[in-house]
This record gives sequence, C-alpha cells and structure tokens, in this order.
Amino acid sequence: MTNGANTPAGDRPYRQDPVLGWGDDVASWPWEPWLEHEVQLGWRKAGNCPYCEHPMTVHQTRQRYTSSVEWKHAQCNCGYPHEGRPTDEPVKGCGQQADIRAAAS
Repeated sequence: MTNGANTPAGDRPYRQDPVLGWGDDVASWPWEPWLEHEVQLGWRKAGNCPYCEHPMTVHQTRQRYTSSVEWKHAQCNCGYPHEGRPTDEPVKGCGQQADIRAAAS
C-alpha cells in the first residue's frame, strides 16, 4: 500500500484525492503572458507541483470572442512517472488538480 510518502524512485505515487492546499498554492503563482513568436496566446503560470515537487505549467488561452472566464482547471502535468497512474490517463502528472481563478484579460 502506498501513501503520500516518497516512493523508492524518489517520486510520489499518483494521488487523485485532493491534497489540502494544493489549489491554493498553484493559485498563488503569478500569471505571466504566454508569448510565442511575439504573439500573446494567453497566460501561463509555472512552478513546482505542491504535491510531487516536479515542474508543472498551467496555460490559459486567450479567448477572442467569448466572455471572460472566471475559473481555470489546473492539473499537474509534470510528465514524470508516478506509481499507480492509470495507463489511460491523458494528462501525465501526479493526479492533483483544482479549479483556480483565471487570469484577468
């Protein structure tokens, strides 16, 4: 049975149940302009996942013709292996996720 402690490989196991404060920690990271080829595609925030401590990024695309979005779904997308992650999980992270305030456009 695994728990939140580090596994022998040094990574935390996949954990879909919420870790207290995870979303608040990610929400506290600043939104920065997301630029590619000098064009702003939206905003992004990056930091080390509060649970697995691997680098992760949250992207919010710029919405041209829709009303402003109040919430953004943030999910660890570190890309590192995590014991117990379902093989069909499309986002390769540790399983942590939360809704956070979206960037103000």
